[in-house]
Amino acid sequence: MRITILDATRRDDLNSWIIEFKEEFTEEEKAELPEWRTASGKTVKLMAPLDTMEWRAAEYNLEIHDINTLIDIMVCEQYIQQGFFESENSLFNAPDIETARVTYLAEITRIKLLYRVSTRGKTNPLNTVREKVEFNSGVMAVKAMETLLLRHEKGSQVLDPAVHTVLSRFRDNLRFEDGSKINGD
Repeated sequence: MRITILDATRRDDLNSWIIEFKEEFTEEEKAELPEWRTASGKTVKLMAPLDTMEWRAAEYNLEIHDINTLIDIMVCEQYIQQGFFESENSLFNAPDIETARVTYLAEITRIKLLYRVSTRGKTNPLNTVREKVEFNSGVMAVKAMETLLLRHEKGSQVLDPAVHTVLSRFRDNLRFEDGSKINGD
């Protein structure tokens, strides 16, 4: 099985990265793929929100400067089987984010090797992403906070009650630039 990256474009009008690639695999390899992926040799376009890498960095406590890993995630995540996200060590089930991160990155690496995905090199189309990606550390902090609160609410991570209160109040009072509250109230 092989996935070849053909093009990568930042589309601000769609708030998305458009990554075009070609999938080539045998009939036997189809069993490893999500059921909706069936045709070998076809060109596929992945449309990922511009903040995909920012979200994954915030959720899994990854360094934003590790752009290669974040690109690997953006490209390979679509091949993760649904059951993975319900497993014991997934983001919202693992006892801590470190366990979830190690498990998640191992799965991304497994997929990258299995599908022979090349995301690096002087002429790799994904260099466009490296050149045009933008991160906002304040926004990432809010996304990391939201992840911690969701893990707490699902029971996978218990926060100190004071920390939970502070983070909840902060989240409840965040506002968009137009003044409307982020939580919709």
